[in-house]
Amino acid sequence: MFGVYLIFAGMVSLASTFNLGLTNALVRYLSLPTVSKSNKLRYWQTCFSQFIVLSIVVFFLSLLVNLLVVSKLNLGHLLPQSSILATSLLISLIIFVNHLIQPMLVLPQVDQKFVFFNLRNLIIGSGTTLLTAFLSSYYPSFPHLFAFQLVLYIIAASIFLKYAVNKFTFAKVWPKFHKDKAKKLTNFGLRSFVGNVANQLRNQSSRFVLAGMLNPQAVTIFSIPQNIVMKILGGISQLTLSFFPLSASLSSKERIGKLQKLILGIQGLVLVLGIFQVYLVYQFGFQFLIFWLKDITLAAQAFSVLKILSIFFLFTGLTPIPSVVLDGINKPQIPSMFAVFTAILDIALIFLLTPQYGFLGPAYAATISSIVATVLFLISFTIIFTRYKYKLTHD
Repeated sequence: MFGVYLIFAGMVSLASTFNLGLTNALVRYLSLPTVSKSNKLRYWQTCFSQFIVLSIVVFFLSLLVNLLVVSKLNLGHLLPQSSILATSLLISLIIFVNHLIQPMLVLPQVDQKFVFFNLRNLIIGSGTTLLTAFLSSYYPSFPHLFAFQLVLYIIAASIFLKYAVNKFTFAKVWPKFHKDKAKKLTNFGLRSFVGNVANQLRNQSSRFVLAGMLNPQAVTIFSIPQNIVMKILGGISQLTLSFFPLSASLSSKERIGKLQKLILGIQGLVLVLGIFQVYLVYQFGFQFLIFWLKDITLAAQAFSVLKILSIFFLFTGLTPIPSVVLDGINKPQIPSMFAVFTAILDIALIFLLTPQYGFLGPAYAATISSIVATVLFLISFTIIFTRYKYKLTHD
């Protein structure tokens, strides 16, 4: 049943990427020192209005996907049809609320108030995990669990709306469409949107393939170590939240040298931590999984996946900082192009390797695609950034 839960919960993460890249665009325009305070307000109002429309569209799309796709994944023997329908509706409502939160999250990110920003992770991330684990003993049905999660999303939305009101005042915080700002937001956003979708499709496709080709038990075996690795990668993503607005503000002729030094320093630190992570996994990973899962057989299977994914982490961890730097210098299409390439390679390898290696197939696929794409991406980034710096300093 845990594998089935992960399939439904994964829909929220997948749907969150369908934002047309507007949050990245909003971060950039609210961070640029050349944008006036009045124009920043117009960017916010326009982005908020765009997200209201997107939230409605994604709500109905998620309902359609849940009813037409998820219901076909051989789950009928595990869940009654009424439970699948109720869960599909609740997941779609969670996706709707989560979409509305996205532009609000940008504000504390731009203001560098990451303690407040991480309230979202505390309420929705840790809150839903702990609450689900606790309530599953008393309310084991999926509709009950996702209904409680929906309440947490609504609480988070209320908190971040209050932050927006405090920043812009109650009269000015509400959506208002400005055509010129919408054009700029959409133009920048779409260039990064493709990459975000590709990354989520890559992350979630393995679960659907395993559920379709093998069984929900295989989803559980693979998802446990995958979630561990993705949580750790999330730590690097937290670093990029502050580095994105910073890199945008440092991409000027006078400050580009400082940006280059920061990139080299952070990348070196990430590489050392990645190597140390591989050591920790091979030395202590099995003992940790036995302690956590209380099941030697499941721990052994999950450990075989975790060892492979530790190499995936080593290479993938080197890509977020260069990606946000490219966003900051107005080249978001470069990370998107490589994200699409990686996703295509990864999904192709999943279908190729899963029949032979079972639940290890997606782990091998993710690692091989990450090694190939990361090497090519870092070479491309070095060339592009060097040319950008040269052009900036010689104009």
